[in-house]
Amino acid sequence: MLKAAHIKRWYWLHTWTSLICTLFMLMLCLTGLPLIFAHELHHALGESREPSEFPAGTPGQSLDRIVEVALAERPDKVIQFLFVEAGEESVVNVGLNRSIDSPMEETEFVQVDARSADVLGANRFDEGIIAWLLKLHVDMFMGLYGKLFLGFMAFLLVLSLV
Repeated sequence: MLKAAHIKRWYWLHTWTSLICTLFMLMLCLTGLPLIFAHELHHALGESREPSEFPAGTPGQSLDRIVEVALAERPDKVIQFLFVEAGEESVVNVGLNRSIDSPMEETEFVQVDARSADVLGANRFDEGIIAWLLKLHVDMFMGLYGKLFLGFMAFLLVLSLV
């Protein structure tokens, strides 16, 4: 059976670990919620637009044409990669940078309509309010130390639940 002294220690530990980590859990909730809707917010902020409506079965443009359009948007860059998001098959995202092995932080993205080869948006994912929220959410602008600190806050959360 637990003694009163043990219960007081656990009560004190629970109270203070909960109080400390709750502030950071609140910050993660408040910054994470808009990130769930980042795609919709990019559209609402005018950073990208919806692809054109085409009849079902309309053939898409060739990847060569899509690459040509993306390079015309940023002629001083080279293509690092292409990707299509699940559920967004009509939009091809083209990652462009100074060279193929340049750091990801410098990558610029051009969104191209896969059927009409129109540019839907051209931006960097490290600019704007969404990028600011993501940086705050992931590492609180402190890089690795911020990630480690948030990991410690997660440990305090688990400790408070014991």
